[in-house]
Amino acid sequence: MPAFASQEWVEALDAAAAGGDLGEDAAGAEGFVLQQVVTGDRPAAWTVAVVAGRVRYRPGRADDPDVTLT
Repeated sequence: MPAFASQEWVEALDAAAAGGDLGEDAAGAEGFVLQQVVTGDRPAAWTVAVVAGRVRYRPGRADDPDVTLT
């Protein structure tokens, strides 16, 4: 199992989500980007994008997220 918040962990999330389809109406026509930022001894960041019914996870920060959770 990959270490929490590592690049491998985010890639595993993305792979798990790849088979899902929320439907075209999920998150509206424009979709949204959520950014998660972990602070402390092991800082990390990743994004969750929901666009056209698909969910994608990416390591790192987003350029212009709709929501940031810290």
